[in-house]
Amino acid sequence: MEYEMRILKPSDIRKDIVAFFRSESLVPIVGAGLSCNVPTLRGKVPSGTTYKEHMLQALLKNSQFTPEEHDQLKSEKFSTLCDYYEDDENVSAEERLSYLKENFFNAKFDAMDMRRKFFEIQWPYIYSLNIDDAIENSSQYNTIILPNREFRDDLFTEERCLIKLHGDIREIVSYKQSDKIFTSKEYALSLNKNTPLLNKLKNDYANQNILFVGCSLDDEVDLKTLKDASVDFQLKDTLSKTIIFTKGVPGKLQKSKFKTYGITDVVCFETFDSIYKFLYEVWEESTSIPNDELSNYCNVAMRTLKVSDKEKNQNYFFWGKSLFDPGKSELCYPYYFISRDVTADIVKNISKNKLHLVYGNRISGKSYLLADLCRTIRDREVYLFDGRSRISDDSLNYLLGHTDSVALFDVGSIRREQFEKILLSARDINKNRNNFIICVNINDSDSLGIIKWKLRLDTQLSDYIKKYTIKNKLSTDNEIPAINELLPAINLPTYNNKRTLLDQLVYVEKILKKRGQYSNIKIKIDNEKQLALLIMLAVKEHLYSSDVVNFALDEEISVSVKRYAPFIERSETALFEKDPSDLSRIKYSLNSKYWLQRELGTYARVEGCKESVAGAYRYIIQKILDFSGSNLFLRRRLSRNFIMFDVMNGTFLDEHGGNLSIIVYIYTKLHEYLATDYHFLHQEAKCYMYYSYSLDDTESKKKYLNDAKQLALVSKSMIENQNETSPNERLMISIAHVQYTIATILSDLSRINEFTDEVLLKESIDAVYEALKSPYNDDDYLRERKQRASRGVVNFLKYFTTNTGRMKEYPDYHQKVSDLVNIYLTGKQLKSRS
Repeated sequence: MEYEMRILKPSDIRKDIVAFFRSESLVPIVGAGLSCNVPTLRGKVPSGTTYKEHMLQALLKNSQFTPEEHDQLKSEKFSTLCDYYEDDENVSAEERLSYLKENFFNAKFDAMDMRRKFFEIQWPYIYSLNIDDAIENSSQYNTIILPNREFRDDLFTEERCLIKLHGDIREIVSYKQSDKIFTSKEYALSLNKNTPLLNKLKNDYANQNILFVGCSLDDEVDLKTLKDASVDFQLKDTLSKTIIFTKGVPGKLQKSKFKTYGITDVVCFETFDSIYKFLYEVWEESTSIPNDELSNYCNVAMRTLKVSDKEKNQNYFFWGKSLFDPGKSELCYPYYFISRDVTADIVKNISKNKLHLVYGNRISGKSYLLADLCRTIRDREVYLFDGRSRISDDSLNYLLGHTDSVALFDVGSIRREQFEKILLSARDINKNRNNFIICVNINDSDSLGIIKWKLRLDTQLSDYIKKYTIKNKLSTDNEIPAINELLPAINLPTYNNKRTLLDQLVYVEKILKKRGQYSNIKIKIDNEKQLALLIMLAVKEHLYSSDVVNFALDEEISVSVKRYAPFIERSETALFEKDPSDLSRIKYSLNSKYWLQRELGTYARVEGCKESVAGAYRYIIQKILDFSGSNLFLRRRLSRNFIMFDVMNGTFLDEHGGNLSIIVYIYTKLHEYLATDYHFLHQEAKCYMYYSYSLDDTESKKKYLNDAKQLALVSKSMIENQNETSPNERLMISIAHVQYTIATILSDLSRINEFTDEVLLKESIDAVYEALKSPYNDDDYLRERKQRASRGVVNFLKYFTTNTGRMKEYPDYHQKVSDLVNIYLTGKQLKSRS
């Protein structure tokens, strides 16, 4: 791709560099020039030229080379010479190691060296093409990330990291591999195998502003790893730059070499010291500019659509279009918008400065509730983060330390670890006169388990937490009369109190035979990768450029943004969403989750498409397996939302709420990939259990329930084994949840057998008793009797209220039955009997 490379003076780019620092979109790659001539204990770090001369002299000492080969060696390029030098048959490992120790090990910048200024800058992290240890010995960047080592993502937020792409002298002098020291080529191969690090480099190079400092980008040690690694230097977002700072103006040949690495801007300085002085001064200037991006999410502008805008109002109704536009910092309320009863309950408690948790089904109006609170709470700062947002840890800390404010978080805007942190900060929220209001899906057993766990560890924490439920039906007293006053004015049928919100939407579509102005936008699937992308968006609601790189979906996202506008939109990532673990500058947002779920549901029902759906899921999971490597915790975290039954069921909507037969097929095809993941087995068991409810044939019901039982039992045994070796309360929560699923399955099997199989009945009583004995299976699960999974246990308990003498001949079971009946009648938690 031909483009114009700019040759600039420092003053020409100063304003841009300030902006890049402020947006945290400038990532440095440093080369040999940054540590050249830095003293070590026995020598000094060589320049590329000096190092090349050393290698040549070491090779010329080898008497096995002929005179002709000597002449050839003298004319070789640096990279070729390096390959010969690193061959043990040409130069011994001992000789190479001796030189490396003397000239690369224990290096440190002199106190007055201007290059030290470079490391006083708060870079997100630094890529280094050097093997010496001058940077880590002289600066805050002393946490080393290596290509041949797995690393934790959160290291980038905890420490100042130095990514040494070409290896580390400390490792080179300390470890052996097959009796030879690591070579530069081996590090390059390691980088290609280290998927997370390679993807990070690819994402940065394609989407961030890259700054080369101390690099000639010539055929020298700087580039050996980058040349051998699979990084496409020409794959560059047109809205970002690749900059190199140089001493002097490059010649024509040098400019051509720069272009091969996608350099967009060459900034020419008179001296090397002036480079570091300039960067430090510009960084200091950038820090004096206030970072006010969070203000775009605070006290946002609001407007309500007029009744005359019938088509716009109906588009919000039919497509579930997001009310919040972060680009405009504006909330748009459709004409039919009403306040829910729970709004008044929350507002009454705002003066108490609490952490408010709002539970609801996936389609229950949680996002509209937050918009309503924005409109209602006007006496203090109100921050709104919808499901398409991602808040960084720094921004969360800022909000927690703020005073007299309200922060509203929709489902998906905060990570599990951040949710835990907010729970533990409930006292500080109260102390700072803040209110944090967080929406939680009622079926998210993970979040519910975290809440119970934290409250068990600290019983007084509950004093600072308020819980609410928003129902998926409107109330007869207030909500239905209010909305029915508005719907006819925009030509929509009135609401019926027997319908859920989803029922109403499906009903209106059938009655009106209309689906809004964008109804002609249908998904078109050309291959499994396109389908995988849409599934990911339906699940996550947003993807960052790092996700696109990790899942190799560059072409697919470009096609989708053009094909499905305005439902899928490309935008700049807000600063508050960034942290050093992910500096993605570009975000892709789904503006209508309901549209995509309905389209995916329609696609999945087409004859012959289920294999494509399963293939798309296999693609996603395989990429996660590749990316996470041997890190099981990372694998579970990345795959969790893709394999959860409730999430999968919601991804493929139809008028009945889901496509169970398709989901069963997906789990079947994923089983070989994730059979060692206890969480996956539990979700697969839940899928089979729910699928059995849709079947009329008794034998088929039994088959799927028994398959579900086996999966759940294996899952439980795996968790118990892990808990024996590494006991922790999170695993206890998982055991309790799987046990409840086992209890539900056995309860249903007993009912299908009309409670006549005594062996099965005893097994069921034991399972239900064990499930209800756990403090993690309290009323949040047991008292929600309208949920299909809970009805199995509830009906089992109900049976014994009229058959109390059923197990009299078995005293132990008779006592357990009495205890279980007491639970059903009183709702009190079961206490363990000694």
